[in-house]
Amino acid sequence: MLCSTDIDTSTSCATPATLPAGQYSVVAVFIPTPGSPYAGSTSAAKTLTVAKAAPTVNATIDGDPSSASHPYGVASTLAVTGLAADATGTVTFSYTDVSGTHTLCSGAVANGGVSCATSATLPAGSYAITTAYSGDANYAAATGDALELTVTQAEPTVSITAPAQTVYGQPFTVALGDELPADATGTVKITDQDGTLLCTVTLPARDCEVTAVLPVRAGGYQLTPTYSGDANHTPATGSPVTVAVTAQTSTLTAKVNGSATATTTYGTAATLTASGLPAGATGLVTFTYVDGDGVTQTLCSDNVGADGTVSCDGPAALGAGEYEITAVYEGDANHEPTTSAAVTLTVQPAGTGVVVEQPAGAVFGTATTVTAGSIPAGAGGTLTFRYEDADGVSHDICTVTLPTTSCELPADLPAGTYPVTVQYSGDADHAGSTSPAVDVVVAKQPSDVQFAPGAPTTTVHGTSATLPVTGLPDGATGTVRLVALGAGGAETVLCEITLPATSCALPADLAGGTYTIVPRYLGDANHEPSQGAALTFTVTPGTTPLGVTVAENKPVWGGAVTLTATELPTGATGTVTFREGTTVLCTVNLPTRTCATSVLKPGEHTVTASYSGDASYAPAVAETTTTVSIISTVDPKPEPSTPTTSKITWPATPGAAGYRIIVSTSPDFSNPVPGWNGRGVLGSETSIDISGLDPNTTYYFRVVGVDADGVVLSTHDGRIITAAVPAATGPGSGLASTGVNGAAGLLGGVGMLVAGAALVLLRSRRRRADGTGETTA
Repeated sequence: MLCSTDIDTSTSCATPATLPAGQYSVVAVFIPTPGSPYAGSTSAAKTLTVAKAAPTVNATIDGDPSSASHPYGVASTLAVTGLAADATGTVTFSYTDVSGTHTLCSGAVANGGVSCATSATLPAGSYAITTAYSGDANYAAATGDALELTVTQAEPTVSITAPAQTVYGQPFTVALGDELPADATGTVKITDQDGTLLCTVTLPARDCEVTAVLPVRAGGYQLTPTYSGDANHTPATGSPVTVAVTAQTSTLTAKVNGSATATTTYGTAATLTASGLPAGATGLVTFTYVDGDGVTQTLCSDNVGADGTVSCDGPAALGAGEYEITAVYEGDANHEPTTSAAVTLTVQPAGTGVVVEQPAGAVFGTATTVTAGSIPAGAGGTLTFRYEDADGVSHDICTVTLPTTSCELPADLPAGTYPVTVQYSGDADHAGSTSPAVDVVVAKQPSDVQFAPGAPTTTVHGTSATLPVTGLPDGATGTVRLVALGAGGAETVLCEITLPATSCALPADLAGGTYTIVPRYLGDANHEPSQGAALTFTVTPGTTPLGVTVAENKPVWGGAVTLTATELPTGATGTVTFREGTTVLCTVNLPTRTCATSVLKPGEHTVTASYSGDASYAPAVAETTTTVSIISTVDPKPEPSTPTTSKITWPATPGAAGYRIIVSTSPDFSNPVPGWNGRGVLGSETSIDISGLDPNTTYYFRVVGVDADGVVLSTHDGRIITAAVPAATGPGSGLASTGVNGAAGLLGGVGMLVAGAALVLLRSRRRRADGTGETTA
């Protein structure tokens, strides 16, 4: 039942205010009072909707209805009041940023309100806070007015603790105090009073180690912490803490040649080392010993290396003896001075190993310096140099006193190889020694043979030329050849000079021409061969004697005439041409000197011999005269005949164009037979019939051969004895006799002409090559 009323007084009633929100189907039920005339009844149903109530949300932050501010690390109280006492549900406080909506806190509603606290680690910043009531069955959801919260950075305090004193080179730890919040981030840098960063604490770590080597410093180091701050904490600087740095102590260990005891020899430096100093130590370490007079002597010193070690070489000239050596470190600003325990060095006398240094370029004729090597510095005494000859005999070269270390081999020492040694005498600190033998090679002296200035460059064939040479060392022996260089590497020795002579004569018969001649010295035991520059030498042709002869004393037509060139030198080359005028008779190539010709016709001829000349002999001309006779033959037997005729024959004549026939009754051809005083026939004929002769008569005939020019080439004489005619009478006998005798005069005249032509005279003319024209007959 929602409510009731007395109908007598009212027709309505009020539902309960606390009726839960919702929909209700409501009916009115009339219940009459007892005895009422009215019957009870129920109305039609009506729907009643009860809506949720709109609550009032009063939000505050830290009691303020609008805003609050506090540093990081402090929580804020968020509260809501004004809700109905019977309201239930929750209230949520939130803010929204770029990443979404975030709840600060929430609480369940009770007694009309709610309260909750934000996180104390809410990051610094500004927050717009939304208050949201969730509502419940009877109260609608609602939001309160916006709240503003500002979280500021906290202002922390930073402090450090560190050891009051540390040793140079040793790391130490700097720790943070507890003041800096545990959730602080960033770094705390530890610096000294110069602002030098010593180490950094990266939070959440609480300490750092100073590994930097801090030099000793008056007043120590003021270490100050500086916090970098973060989003929620402001930067902060703490108070300085003083740390004093004291010098570092160390232990120094000395060694000699790598050991606590060592032995060396005079002249050899010992290596002294010291170790054990910290890396970074600076300053000088000095190696010392106390001498026999109690005086401290320094062997060597050097600055400490980056690795804390030092090394130096003692003097090589430290005298023989035993030395107790200590290493003394002088210290520096950060390291205490220190001295090592002693080490022992024993120095023994030095042995020697003297050697002969190989000289360069020993040459005969020049003094060569030989030098001793491997002599300890400061050594005294003497050096004796010796060499051994080819027979094994030793010869002292010289003895010198140090510091001189060399002497000279004799300049006249023959070329060859000589074992050379040096003997060292030794001194108080050095043992004597003898070197191994060194082969010193004395080379042959170079030579430079050349033709002497002004040497002749030409001569005439047949005349010797003398060529001088120069440039050979004094005392050189042997031979110099003058060599002509030919094509293809051919060489000809023209003459030889046997030293000490300085020239030789070229052969007088050296063929004409141009020669490339070099002087070539063959060398000797002490001198190198050499060849000088070439000389161009010319041999010009000489005067050539020439004569010409005809071999036959009386040459005859038809036979070969032999011509000979005479008086030519044996070695002449070239040609000799024999001419009559401009007509070449024949030509010979020397050494042939004779040729034959058949072209000289009967008569007197002047023959010229022309020599062509060659490289050695000049051209020359000679001449001679000769007479060629006609061919003259006689047939001693009479030709066969009849009383009035006869057939005569004759030998053919070379070159005859024809023949002339003469018949006479007299031997001198003074009575020619008419018709036969020079009758001609062709040159191809060698016979003819003679008619008109008288019987029993002796006739003389001559056949004259002539050439086309009419020159008489030959004669052939014979006889005709006609046969006797038997006795007879009749006319004509006297006529024949008369006819023959009448012709005798003509034939006789021709016979005299022909007989005159048969006379042969021989004259010989010889022209000398010098052109004097002297003749002999």
